[in-house]
Amino acid sequence: MNVTWKSPTIFLVALLSFPLLGFGEFSANLGVTPDYVWRGESQTDEEPALQGGLDYAFTNGLYVGTWASNVKFGDERDVEIDLYGGFGTEFESGLSLDVGHISYVFPDGDDVDEAYLGLGFKIFEAKYYYDYDNENSYLDGSLSFDLPKGFGLGLHAGLFDFDQGEDRNDYKLAVSKSMWSLDFELGYTDTDWDSNIHDGRVTFLISKTW
Repeated sequence: MNVTWKSPTIFLVALLSFPLLGFGEFSANLGVTPDYVWRGESQTDEEPALQGGLDYAFTNGLYVGTWASNVKFGDERDVEIDLYGGFGTEFESGLSLDVGHISYVFPDGDDVDEAYLGLGFKIFEAKYYYDYDNENSYLDGSLSFDLPKGFGLGLHAGLFDFDQGEDRNDYKLAVSKSMWSLDFELGYTDTDWDSNIHDGRVTFLISKTW
């Protein structure tokens, strides 16, 4: 196991056990997809993934959570476990703020740690991620619209800025709908890189949140 217990990860554990943060609420999610795509790149070599997570939101805006999925990169890594925590709030003006840290833990490989800062206003959100170990960054911009009949429309564009190597842009359009106590999302994603795991593809996700 190659898990690096850095100070941000210790911070997440401390948040869970700190008694003065006030009461909050647990939530859980479980999902299945025919292809786990992250930032325009297939994480399962175009094969299905089972995913799930647990979150705890404190009443003061702090939150912690974990999420896991199977992965397939052609090496020993077959599981991804994310650990994250931060602070989020929305102001009366409609402006929202989200700041935190996420660790992408691979029990049989190297981990990745990112700090992030997000700002939103009504239907728009921009979030900046910085991988301080590898000095890579990712800028995520998204628009969310409510459509008739309970449908939702999401538009996304992202820029991956690598410290070493060619930068990458990715795009996504998705339609979502909640029914039968389940959440459905049908989308299309593409990048400006030319390889099998970066090619344009249809994505589909069925999930349940408690």
